[in-house]
Amino acid sequence: MLAIIRCLKRACRELGIRFEVLDDNPNFVKVFMGKRVYYFIQFTSPFGRPDILRICRDKAFTHRLIRDRIRTPRTRDYLDPLCRREYRKFAKFPSHDAIVDDIAAGFDFPVVVKRNQGTRGRHVFLCRDREDVAAAVAAVFDPHTKTYDYVALAQEWISQADEYRLIWFEGEIPLVYRKDIGRARFAGNLSPLHWENARAVPVDDPGLIGRFRDFLAPLPEILDLRYSGLDILVDGRDRPWLLEINSQPDFALFIRDNGDERIVALYRRLLESLSRGADA
Repeated sequence: MLAIIRCLKRACRELGIRFEVLDDNPNFVKVFMGKRVYYFIQFTSPFGRPDILRICRDKAFTHRLIRDRIRTPRTRDYLDPLCRREYRKFAKFPSHDAIVDDIAAGFDFPVVVKRNQGTRGRHVFLCRDREDVAAAVAAVFDPHTKTYDYVALAQEWISQADEYRLIWFEGEIPLVYRKDIGRARFAGNLSPLHWENARAVPVDDPGLIGRFRDFLAPLPEILDLRYSGLDILVDGRDRPWLLEINSQPDFALFIRDNGDERIVALYRRLLESLSRGADA
């Protein structure tokens, strides 16, 4: 059973909400709210419109929406010129080498190259020279792997950055934690919590949380975003940057480091909101 499902079930019990497990794992849960039912399936939840969820899964779409309103790393997206034949007419560059040349000319090193729809830090490469960029582009566009993506992203590297995960729910911020790598060792995945000995450290500083809230003030005007995990970088000049939006936040590593209590409390809040909607 996934840790987040364990926390969901406990929150249901504490609120006296009936639920039913629908598979043997058991990570498929049906929650009863009056005459309505809602489904929680692994990391997914019954929050958000399908179009908004689709945008959040696509980092290029997200960047195009937020870049003029919220500080975010400069990003370019590249369609694989060897993608399915019917889509090749949309490719702006004729070859992978041409894409590598454009990235090398358009960004300072180091530069990040990654999959457009990747998750959990998989296939994210920190490239220090043109050769690294070529290897990263080849990896993203390798059609013989399960990690193939037909869009690659190049993104400016924000140096001296602390990274935070912020949970956004109905315009509020019920949970923030810092991805602490102070005693960690890089283990091949740029995502900080995947470093060896990295820790998720809860943030309760109202001043910092207030700064994040002010920074994200334009977000409701851009996206009808009900529930998501936002990755925030804070650079060496103390400026926040919105890195990406995750519509299916996973709390396994946070629970590993901090136990269930805060995530149970978060699920209580989610369920209480669903209950109000069911009663409306």
